[in-house]
Amino acid sequence: MLVRWWWTKCLKSLCLILLLYFINISGHGLRRIKKKTITNSTIRQYVHTYNILKKYLPTITVDKINRNIYQKFIDDYGQNHAKETVIKINALVHSAVKDAVYDGIMEKDFIPRTSLVYDPNKTWKIDYLNVSEMKQLVEYLKNTRTKNYTSKYMILLAIYTGMRLGEVQGLKWSDINFNFKTITISRSWNAIEHKYQEPKTESSKRTIRVNQEILKIISELKVNGYQETFMNQFKTLPTSGAVNKVLRNSLKELGINKHRFHFHSLRHTHVAYLLSNDVDIYVISKRLAILTSQLLLTSIHI
Repeated sequence: MLVRWWWTKCLKSLCLILLLYFINISGHGLRRIKKKTITNSTIRQYVHTYNILKKYLPTITVDKINRNIYQKFIDDYGQNHAKETVIKINALVHSAVKDAVYDGIMEKDFIPRTSLVYDPNKTWKIDYLNVSEMKQLVEYLKNTRTKNYTSKYMILLAIYTGMRLGEVQGLKWSDINFNFKTITISRSWNAIEHKYQEPKTESSKRTIRVNQEILKIISELKVNGYQETFMNQFKTLPTSGAVNKVLRNSLKELGINKHRFHFHSLRHTHVAYLLSNDVDIYVISKRLAILTSQLLLTSIHI
């Protein structure tokens, strides 16, 4: 078996064993379910986690690792990383460890009852616009928009829907039902690989209701003659950098001081607006394709 071979050749290296489990190679071969859905960004995340373990636990073998050693790793790594980062790394490692224990590669799960350590100064702070600031931005974008440059249209749609940047970039005219006032999210744009891809989860494939105002605004772009809704005059989709530059400049023109604000913050703004109007959290989670537990965490910070 592949893992057994690595076990012998690599002197039971904890880092290498966990890396194999990160990419779903176990004593039973490739995990077929995850093999079909794993993305390059996910693989990069696994490799990043492996590099962290290699840096902090370079010589630790699976027969020597214990709770005290792992706690020391969390203490050292967490002291200059945000809470969300530490939670994510710990979750990835724990998932791999549980698989390795199940397959008999490790004797015990050493992670339960360890304490997560993190830098509170780097911990996630959600930036969003209040209702007044949001309305100012909407009016500014509506008054300064031009069909040849589609970034402002993209920002407006994100404010009205909470869609992710990749989802907005992936939108095509056939996804928009002007009669029923709905938008169907069926793909997203992968800016790293420069291609369209299906959403990561089934829940991300969704149809949401929108109002007539935003539909009327984005329908102006039909004259550009492209299948993709936000293709600009250069026959390209505005990049994250380009859209965020327009967003920052717009806020600056309005005198709204939000140094950490970016396109994804429009998603938080949409959540905040819905919550302020007493929209049920379950309804919001379905609209934005986000887990209810994550949404509850977000709402606490808002």
